[in-house]
Amino acid sequence: MEKHDLYDLTKGRCRGCKICDGILCGGELPGWGGVDGGSRFAANVRSWDDIPVIPAAGFPEIAYAPVTGAVQNIGTDEEEPFYRIAAESAKNAGIGFCIGDGFPDIKLDAGIAAAAQSGLTADVFIKPYPDRLWLERAERAAAVAGFIGIDIDSWQIATMAGQAVMERKTASQLKKLKKSIRFPFVIKGICDKDTVSLLEEVMPDAAVISNHGGRVASPPEGTAVLLQRYGAAVRRYSGAVWVDGGLRNENHLKKAAALGAGRVLIGRPLIQGVLLRGADGMRAVLENDYGFSNR
Repeated sequence: MEKHDLYDLTKGRCRGCKICDGILCGGELPGWGGVDGGSRFAANVRSWDDIPVIPAAGFPEIAYAPVTGAVQNIGTDEEEPFYRIAAESAKNAGIGFCIGDGFPDIKLDAGIAAAAQSGLTADVFIKPYPDRLWLERAERAAAVAGFIGIDIDSWQIATMAGQAVMERKTASQLKKLKKSIRFPFVIKGICDKDTVSLLEEVMPDAAVISNHGGRVASPPEGTAVLLQRYGAAVRRYSGAVWVDGGLRNENHLKKAAALGAGRVLIGRPLIQGVLLRGADGMRAVLENDYGFSNR
């Protein structure tokens, strides 16, 4: 990757660092960065290198993370074209495809349209709006959904501040949402004892250990540490353990598998691939940087 290419393509939001570690873009929200000067983003990446775990022999499942706000965060000129190419790129790479949402509605609708156009079944993650609105958005995505999940931590994300009403969901609310949809239910944003305790009450079909890519306040440890610390409890209280945040190479993926993650979500590096190589971008990044191929 050439630094100047990504810098120009993203209007300076991405510096095109050799390893996407949150240092140069630290604190830039909107943008590619993370909170507290990017410290949690950087800790995610560093934790996969530092954690003393023998990597598994094989890979976990891989999915493109639920990314939204292409204009606001990534630096594209429009929302829809980026999502269309990202969906095609995930399809060409043979990996899962996730849809996120946000404000305004185009951020969700463009993801739904991209999945439909590419013939993909998507894992849909909806922010913690008031219950009625959350269910309306879940129904809107039903035509392309495989799983429907909730980003329980994004009530605090800076890029949504002042744009829409977000709630810190209780276990009771989450149980009602789970019962109200006809899809497997995923809780994303597990990072401490309090969020693990929600799983014990709700028993979702899957749970994602995540700190929103280092973009929300959370424990200072990286996602590898959080997976090691809470993975066994998450497995007891949910149907599957997923992890999101900071995975940058083959060794990281295989460490995640060794720690019990059945699926990993990857965001920024795959976005970089799409920006530079279009519909072939995710396949190229996964083969070149992660030693992974589904072909």
